[in-house]
Amino acid sequence: IKNLKILNMYKRAPNSDDYWTVGAGVMMTGSDISVHDNFMSDAFYCVSIGGGSVAGTSRNIKIYNNEITHCDVGLNAALGTDGVSFDGVEIYNNHIYGSDNWDGYVPYNPYDSSRTFHRRDGIKLWGRPTDLSSSIKNLFIYNNVIGPDITKISGASSGAIVMDTSDFNNV
Repeated sequence: IKNLKILNMYKRAPNSDDYWTVGAGVMMTGSDISVHDNFMSDAFYCVSIGGGSVAGTSRNIKIYNNEITHCDVGLNAALGTDGVSFDGVEIYNNHIYGSDNWDGYVPYNPYDSSRTFHRRDGIKLWGRPTDLSSSIKNLFIYNNVIGPDITKISGASSGAIVMDTSDFNNV
C-alpha cells in the first residue's frame, strides 16, 4: 500500500460528544505487507494491523515513510483474540501528529465504561487474548517523529508509544 492520500474517514470536531470507534484509514492482517509513502488524515485508526478475530501469525510487516495526522491512534497493532501473533514488524520514519481534534469527553463507551476520554496515541500495541498463544515478536520501532499535539490530557490514557497487556519479545 503506497503513495495514497487517505482522507476524512471520520472528521471529528474537538469536544464533540460522539463515542470513539469510528473510521479507519488502513486495516489489515496477513504477511509480507508494506504500508509506505502515504498521507493519512482524519480517522480513528489511521493504520491498524490485527485486532479482528482471525487467528494466525502475521509476518514481515513494514510501516514506514508515512505522514499521519488527526487520528486518535496513528498506528495500532492489536492482538484482539486468542492465537493472533505478529512476528517481524518494523515501524520507522513516520511522522504522527495533530490529534487535538480528538480532545473531549466520551459520554458513552460501549466497550469500556471506565474510559471517558479519547486516547490520542501515536503508536499503540495492545492485546486481550485469554490464553498465552498470542505474542508480538521481533518488533522494531525507530526514527519516528511523534508530535506535536499528541499529548496526555486530563483523564486520558494517552501517549506517544503505548504497550498494553501483551507478551512482547525482542522489542
